Amino acid sequence: TPKPSSAASDVYKRQNAERVSSAYKATQSLFQEHKDFVHALHADMMNHVAQELSETHSYTDAELKLALEFLDDIVMTFRFARRAGFEMDIARSMLIKTVQWRLEGGIDALAQDMLHSPYMDATSNGVPLLWGHSRFRDRLGRPCLYVRLQHVERTPDGLRELKKSVIAALDICLLYTSDAADEGLGV
Repeated sequence: TPKPSSAASDVYKRQNAERVSSAYKATQSLFQEHKDFVHALHADMMNHVAQELSETHSYTDAELKLALEFLDDIVMTFRFARRAGFEMDIARSMLIKTVQWRLEGGIDALAQDMLHSPYMDATSNGVPLLWGHSRFRDRLGRPCLYVRLQHVERTPDGLRELKKSVIAALDICLLYTSDAADEGLGV
């Protein structure tokens, strides 16, 4: 297959950048349109989630603090609200289930624990399964995480270790990009 010309490549890049810019503007507009809803959902979760979680399970004070830290993110609240079609009960339910999953799975402890995961070390060909770098960006300048699933090596634990490693890496990426998202939405 012949390589696309430089002009064709430039057109593709420009069109792709325009699509990303358009989607970004649409997201900003949607956030502004539903800003009061998002802030009300956020306040409701921050004020009531500890009590609701305690009614279903006996979480420690430290776990409840982790839940509140996770929920204290307007952009993340917006993502859940948008996914729930800006329906308060649905968004609340989704957030509570996510927090329960994070607490029961010990997700907030994974990032530190997984730094020494076999999946973070070099695989048989010398490259780790998951890797990223602050300078590792796509063509539009967005941060990237490179996941090399073709090199998955089974461990005695099966894929549980891989699942934990991927969750930890994505959680780190979420923290890494959350400030930029706050700025982009004008939070």
